Amino acid sequence: MHIIKKPFTYGFRGKARWRTNRVFFCTAVIVFFYIEIGKVKWSIEVANHIPLWVKYIVFATMFVCLWYSGVKIQRRVVDPSLPLPRFSWFLLNGLIVFMFAIISADRRLLFDICTSLTILFLYILDYYYKCKLAK
Repeated sequence: MHIIKKPFTYGFRGKARWRTNRVFFCTAVIVFFYIEIGKVKWSIEVANHIPLWVKYIVFATMFVCLWYSGVKIQRRVVDPSLPLPRFSWFLLNGLIVFMFAIISADRRLLFDICTSLTILFLYILDYYYKCKLAK
């Protein structure tokens, strides 16, 4: 199978332009609020009352939910006959992600490291399925 390399800006024009731009815009807004919610005074006050072990459990829950959603989405890309992931999964992911952002507000290093590890893992998962699709 021959893979055609397309320029990075290819997704910003053509038929899929509006859908792609909408996804990028929504993602940017979500990431902005995710990062900024940890700097708000009330979230830091809430986070001070949460024990550290609860923060790790919420991180693990967030990681597993995002992993499962990523696998469901990537499997659907590889095999279009599979059903679409339910919208409730996206709502659950959003709830858990923002819950983690709030309860880890008092420990920015924990927040930054856990967020970076999650993004790295999801990137690796995406790379794995792209390689699998190319075969």
